Amino acid sequence: GLAPLLRAVRTHAEGDADDAMRSLLRRHGDAVIAAFSASGLLSMVAPAQPVGPDAPAAVGEAETRAEAVARYVRRLVFDGRLRPGQRLPQDEIAGRVGVSRIPVREAIIVLEREGWLRTESHRGTFVNAFDERAITDRFALHSRFFGFAARRAIDRMSPADLDELTTLAARLDRVTSPAGVARANDAYLTRLVELAASSRLQTVLRSIAQVVPGNFFAAVPASIPVQKRGEPLK
Repeated sequence: GLAPLLRAVRTHAEGDADDAMRSLLRRHGDAVIAAFSASGLLSMVAPAQPVGPDAPAAVGEAETRAEAVARYVRRLVFDGRLRPGQRLPQDEIAGRVGVSRIPVREAIIVLEREGWLRTESHRGTFVNAFDERAITDRFALHSRFFGFAARRAIDRMSPADLDELTTLAARLDRVTSPAGVARANDAYLTRLVELAASSRLQTVLRSIAQVVPGNFFAAVPASIPVQKRGEPLK
């Protein structure tokens, strides 16, 4: 959790900070694998499900049409509305989001790169099954980046910066709702990355899509005690 990381930052123990981030992200990966296993997202054997009926997806103010399509497809896959091995119903999705086929094709390129979809020549685009190793690798990479952020922040932060991180960590420990945890966690990690003062790191982190769409802590509630105190999964 953030407590071991904060202790490492206070004592300027760069190696301990790196280890704390690796342990934290590894446990988050374990929580995601457990949640995906329980919902069948790691299985290729699944019947096709209709996309609707549900509320149509809308394009948000801060996103492009292709980004809105990608967000919608991730949600459909995670909710089990699109199952592993199912062909992507491109026309239906375009209609639900209210876009033409062009943003759908642009979204497919992004979702293929992220591992959600695959396109087979002369057959179409299909939903990929989640793979435990891919999830583990994703969180291992995240731990490398945030471990780097912690090491850089230790070199640069002032006593006032450390007090600020301590306050943010205490706020995270107090909140209980998934939405509150998400806000407090984002505030802490955002400040940590800012203190690292690495524009390249910020660019890399922005380019990495989350494996869980929406509020991570609402979708995988077992990660809340992991993030707060580093508690192992039960």
